[in-house]
Amino acid sequence: MSRRLVKLRPKAKENWPDDDQQMHQQWTVKVEKAIPGSVKHLVSDWRAVTQVELAMTRDEDKPPSSTNKCTKAACPHKKKGCTWVFGPAEMELHLQECKFRPYRCIGSKLKILSCGWEGIHHQIEDHLREDHELGEVFSHYQESWMPFSESKSLGGIKLVNAFSKHFLFYYVSNVSAKMAYFMIIYFGRREDAHQYYYEFDIRSKDEKDLRRIKFVEHCVADCDNLAANMAQEKCVAVSFKMLKHYLHDGKIPFRFIIKKAGKRTSSSRE
Repeated sequence: MSRRLVKLRPKAKENWPDDDQQMHQQWTVKVEKAIPGSVKHLVSDWRAVTQVELAMTRDEDKPPSSTNKCTKAACPHKKKGCTWVFGPAEMELHLQECKFRPYRCIGSKLKILSCGWEGIHHQIEDHLREDHELGEVFSHYQESWMPFSESKSLGGIKLVNAFSKHFLFYYVSNVSAKMAYFMIIYFGRREDAHQYYYEFDIRSKDEKDLRRIKFVEHCVADCDNLAANMAQEKCVAVSFKMLKHYLHDGKIPFRFIIKKAGKRTSSSRE
């Protein structure tokens, strides 16, 4: 049974929570260790309290191996609706991202939610909306904030709607590494995910302070090895030391814009 989560509301530009209690009511869960190891989801006003392993391995998601070395064959998920036909080399890659493949809750896979839901890939957006009540969906241009703690690892997810496509905004901090990671995940094929990128800004709320950190990163597919992306910093990765220069009342103010990739497709940082 999926556990319910409190609603998360994106904050207006100058409308910040007044105290820590309100902050924890609106955003994320606390975890003991972020990557890797076992974690406890300790919650203030959240209902789910579980202990899970955080290391995001893909062993359980590996598709069955193809044994035919020569001829093309229909996808094993043909009976569920897939119409693709591939040779063995292409089939291995297709099975990793087939929208009819068995799929478990990505919030559970990311160790943000405690959820035993299993279904088909194209059902995941409805599952997150209906079973987890993640609150108002983020847009392609979004300003919001995240809570910050040097003593507790934090994590959270939000659905994002951009270009009539579905994405997931993912944040997690790692107290052991003293790093915070931000990532925008596309629900679909890698080829389609790489058609989109995002600009991500962390900036001071002080009008007199013009400093900011800006990243430009590719969106990643939900079938990618997200743990490896974080370990290799193929996402927005910021040290606690750097973040502390931009905190506003103990929170991280941020803005992102999702764009379609054109000539500028390589990840960069400013």
